[in-house]
Amino acid sequence: MRDSILFYRSQLEALLQLDAETCKETLKAFYDYGMNGAEPTCTSTALALFIAFKPLIDKNNSLYENGRKGGRPKSNQKPNDNQTITKAKPTDNQTVTQMINDKCKMLNDKEKDILSGKPDSTPVYPYREVVEYLNLKIGTSYKASSRDTRKHIKARFDEGYTLEDFQKVIDNKVSEWGKDPDMVKYLRPATLFGTKFESYLNQKTVSGGDRKNQFNRFHQREYDFESLERDLLRAEQ
Repeated sequence: MRDSILFYRSQLEALLQLDAETCKETLKAFYDYGMNGAEPTCTSTALALFIAFKPLIDKNNSLYENGRKGGRPKSNQKPNDNQTITKAKPTDNQTVTQMINDKCKMLNDKEKDILSGKPDSTPVYPYREVVEYLNLKIGTSYKASSRDTRKHIKARFDEGYTLEDFQKVIDNKVSEWGKDPDMVKYLRPATLFGTKFESYLNQKTVSGGDRKNQFNRFHQREYDFESLERDLLRAEQ
């Protein structure tokens, strides 16, 4: 004996095709059998419809009885070597929730580092600042987004050089090459920020006039350093 039964849309749609009296008779047969197990004694039309749906009612009653007994008994048998235990995959909602939680944790950790005074572990490369300073000094239009330019700036920055160092190198070489028609073409990121960056940064500006050794008054041998550097740059091309 049950307190309720399952009633499906297909059953309702079938009943709606009947006249009111037959619909009522068929519905009573469903409930009497489903809840009390009583076999119906209805007219032929109602009986025919009941017989069509009787297997469905029996199946639901069987599931109900099994559920009252605790369902299918647990098995103590372990899977053999040929069987694998299937791990439950996360649903779409679980995946989205995990992504949101991870993002929130990352933002919270970053905020804690800022509040505690810890520096951000991700370096910020001064691509735009360096290129804009160079363009301002020599009137060019180099782009900070250029892959080759970024490669040289990143390499020097990773070696520990600062934005001020880049600006000093630019100033040094603009002062030296800016008015030399043969050398002005080398005022470019690939040359300025390449492997000779350190020497450009630490070079001393030499003024004209006599070059005398501090230990004697003899003239030193004259070298055309600009020509030597020009030849080296041409050899690298």
